Order: sequence, then structure tokens, then C-alpha cells
Amino acid sequence: MRWLHSTAPHTSGHQGLKLHAALPITLMLDTLVAHGKVTAAVAADVRQFIADNQTAVPAAAAALTSVAAAPKRLTYGLRAQQAGNPAGRRLLECMERKQSNLCVAADVPTCAAVLAMADAIGA
Repeated sequence: MRWLHSTAPHTSGHQGLKLHAALPITLMLDTLVAHGKVTAAVAADVRQFIADNQTAVPAAAAALTSVAAAPKRLTYGLRAQQAGNPAGRRLLECMERKQSNLCVAADVPTCAAVLAMADAIGA
């Protein structure tokens, strides 16, 4: 388990994760001192230890996370333009035209079997 002192988001470079402290250590220290569970001297030592041991995201990793954006999804129309298979292209064009995510892949040997399946489903 990794404890984060900062209340600011921390980015874990290569993994693309943003971590937020649910409860900052400084708030825990203040609460422990207020309830007499830790002395002010121990709290001061912990604060000094935290200050002395802060780490930063290396510049290279920070650059990678700032450049790496979520991949943009292509519309069905754009995917149809790039499709090498004519049947796949027609399917994507149909999905674009009808503005639908619904499609079917039928492993049947003939067009008649596909039409029979469509009739059975549509009924």
C-alpha cells in the first residue's frame, strides 16, 4: 500500500493512473495529536520525514502521460471507408446510416439461411 501525503492528484507515469489521497497524512497527524495518541514532537518528526522524502514524477514520465490521451474512437462511417472487406464495409455503412450499434455475425452457409434467421428474429 502506498501512502500519499499530498491532496493534489499524483500521476503514476507509465501506468496512466491518477491517485488522490483519501485522507492526507497531515490530517491524520492533526487528529492523532488532538486526541492525545501522538505527541506534537512525534507529529513534527513525521512531517519532517515526509518533507525530506517527497518524490517527483520524472520529466520523461510526465511528458509521456501528458501526451498519451485516450484513443479517439472512429465513427462507423470512417471505419467503413478503411474496411478492406466489402461485406464488413457494407455492415459498417448500414450501422452508420441507421445510427445503431446493433449488428450480427451469423455463421451460416447461405444467404437463404441468413434471411430465414432474420425472419425468425423479426417475427
